[in-house]
Amino acid sequence: MGKRNFDETLNDSAVSESAGDATAPTTEKDEYQALCEKVNEIAQPLANRKLAKKLYKLIKKASIGGKTIREGIKDVQKELRRNEKGICILA
Repeated sequence: MGKRNFDETLNDSAVSESAGDATAPTTEKDEYQALCEKVNEIAQPLANRKLAKKLYKLIKKASIGGKTIREGIKDVQKELRRNEKGICILA
């Protein structure tokens, strides 16, 4: 019932696996076009492949900062009433 060592709880294999999961989702050009064709007709305008990749990077960068990302309709509406600046991404 003593204190644990940091080295005991952290394995090298766990570190390498978690580092591999941090990559952004990637799709080939033809595959992305096929996915875009399956989207509902009212989902226009739709971000192209290059812009979608930039959005993934932006979201990943913003999520590191703490309370910079608002998720859910209730939280977003509350921050809009408080006149918080930002962009809204519907996914």
